[in-house]
Amino acid sequence: KPAEVLLQGQQLSWDTELYLTDYQAHGTLHGGCGAMIIPETENDAGVIIRESIKDGFESRAVGIVGHTTESPEQEVIIHSRFAEGKVLSSEKPE
Repeated sequence: KPAEVLLQGQQLSWDTELYLTDYQAHGTLHGGCGAMIIPETENDAGVIIRESIKDGFESRAVGIVGHTTESPEQEVIIHSRFAEGKVLSSEKPE
């Protein structure tokens, strides 16, 4: 079941010419990954995770920067698992 806010977004389209089917709504209103925060230390990450959970947000660590390829431009690069060969960059947003 989608998040209530995403379902409401789909339902708002039903009285318009831009009616979204379940399939279209999932592709458009999927909610993405939410937010990605890259703290400086593991301790900082723990604080952010604990505080966000207290505020009702699902939070978790998904990686350790020390285990990624260093970027001279200080950018965040993500090799997508969903679009084969797709590379997302914080320096070149789509």
